[in-house]
Amino acid sequence: MNDPTENVLRAERDRFVGFAFAAADLLVEIDDTGTIRFASGTIAGLTSGSRSDLEGRKLLSIIAPQERGLARELISLLDRGNRFQPARVCLNTGASTPLFAFMGGCRLPSAPGRTFLSFSLTSLSATGPAPMPRTAPGANRPATVPAKARKAEDQKLTMLVVKGLAGLRARSDAKAVDTFLEKLSLYLRASSPDGRAPTALGEDKLAVVPGKGADGDRIREGVQKIVDQESGDSPLVDVTALTINLDAGDLSEADAVRALIYAIDKFTTLPQARYTVAAITKGAQAILDETLPRVADLRATIEHRAFDVVFQPIVDLTGEKVHHFEALTRIENFESPGELMAFAEQLGMAGDFDLAVCQKVMEMLNEQARAGHDARVAVNLSARSLESNLFIDELERVIAPFGNWNRRLMFELTETVKVGDIAELNKKLQMIRRGGQKICLDDVGASSTSFESLHGLQVDFVKIDGRQVRGAIADARHLAVLKSIVDVCRELDVETIAEHIEDERAAAVMRGLGIRFGQGYHFGRPAPELGDARAKSAKSSSKSSPGPKRDRVDWV
Repeated sequence: MNDPTENVLRAERDRFVGFAFAAADLLVEIDDTGTIRFASGTIAGLTSGSRSDLEGRKLLSIIAPQERGLARELISLLDRGNRFQPARVCLNTGASTPLFAFMGGCRLPSAPGRTFLSFSLTSLSATGPAPMPRTAPGANRPATVPAKARKAEDQKLTMLVVKGLAGLRARSDAKAVDTFLEKLSLYLRASSPDGRAPTALGEDKLAVVPGKGADGDRIREGVQKIVDQESGDSPLVDVTALTINLDAGDLSEADAVRALIYAIDKFTTLPQARYTVAAITKGAQAILDETLPRVADLRATIEHRAFDVVFQPIVDLTGEKVHHFEALTRIENFESPGELMAFAEQLGMAGDFDLAVCQKVMEMLNEQARAGHDARVAVNLSARSLESNLFIDELERVIAPFGNWNRRLMFELTETVKVGDIAELNKKLQMIRRGGQKICLDDVGASSTSFESLHGLQVDFVKIDGRQVRGAIADARHLAVLKSIVDVCRELDVETIAEHIEDERAAAVMRGLGIRFGQGYHFGRPAPELGDARAKSAKSSSKSSPGPKRDRVDWV
């Protein structure tokens, strides 16, 4: 007869072994119906720390609805092995800001019908591809490894290419194809250590880079199994593996993979790109070889904050008082700040750069406040940065140490890339505004997308694109368009700023349209110190403005 005490101890031991594979914020045991039988740990919004908060609930109830298919796919991986690598999922906390955690799992031979799961909250290392699971407090991403210390095989990455989708679409109905692609995408996300989704190569192919922590052969077999189930006896879709050299130097794996995906995406945009395995390998390899040094430069720029910040005044046109300054970056190794930001956005590193600039500006404001320069400063913020659900938390972490000074910070939202979800972006902006920061929508009038943004985003200021300003001075049609923009902003109770004002004539035209604020060389050139920027603004104004001369431009 079994000793009941011994059975209890054995069960506790097995449970401990099941959870020992990863340190986690929340540990869960589920039965074969998906019901939580044991829980330990706490995540705000899910549990207050009491086991009764979760025990008896279905596992999927703590997963965000849009991620439940991924969670099912992850657990199904245990039918082919005893554990799966942690993958990022969104949790169902009921809060307005999504909460992400890495979900890992395993099964034990001694505990049939039981699955052990861990949930570890993520920390932001970069936007774009999902951050890696944390391994120690403060560990934001994998440590770099010197190139000389790497083995040759560690400098290669395998990419799986699923081809034949055009034939599948021709044979199957659209719903069946969508179901197949969704199943394939869920499997690839579940199998990839960082939850990376596949990349489309034209209309006929998908590609995925599993990552070094993944079992490439197993993933390929799993993909082939899904393909076989769909294709039946007459396979139209097949899976090919190709290897690309990845001599990434001191780059982290996360940045190296970003470079690889960038190279593949860029290859697909080339005219007459051929999507054979040989063409993809050769073409993407050539672009990758050019991209890796640029990624290294960008990472070094961010890590070492190897950029300068200058300030340009934005002036009230009615009284020529400085209302606030715009912080502008000056960077080596890149043709222009705009070129750097476009590159960072394509790589998924815009958030890292924006956070670095915000921190540097706040430190400069803190220092210059001691010299008596109390000013509001606008920092450019990429719309791509705000696509990350973790960016707002990281932004608050960066500016919080400066106390009430962070309310002197404003943000200019730039749109180097087309915004996919205006409503979701607006939610993020309102979170920032509730924190006390004002928002300005940049470059309005530059494209049709800026008009969509003006309609869908609640902001405090609108900055009118300089080309629209120059055009309005020279052409009546441009002037009519600009007047319509100003009228819309007035109806929306949004203040307007005209940029690229180079002389008094331009200032007078903008003033006549009812635009309240102006920016340009007429009022002052960028300067490294707030005091210098104010002095240059005053000097410029006193030389070129009509009426009584002023010794300085006043502060609002």
